[in-house]
Formats: sequence, C-alpha cells, structure tokens
Amino acid sequence: MKTSSPKGERERLPNPTLAVTDGQVTVKFHPWTIEQIVASEA
Repeated sequence: MKTSSPKGERERLPNPTLAVTDGQVTVKFHPWTIEQIVASEA
C-alpha cells in the first residue's frame, strides 16, 4: 500500500491517492468523483 499526493500545475483540488498492488496490478483510489473534478475546473 502506498499513499501520495501529486499535484499538477493548475489543479485546484488536492490529489491524495491510495494505491494497492499485488506486483502486477495496481489499483488507485482517489477521493473525488469525475463530476467534482470537472466542476472544480470550471
């Protein structure tokens, strides 16, 4: 399990991410829905 918080230049929302891997497949969990991300960029 890994946590990170990458941030793009113009991103308005924080981007905490939780990643879980078995060595071959990684699943990342983000706190925002697509709708929330789009609304934050409008």
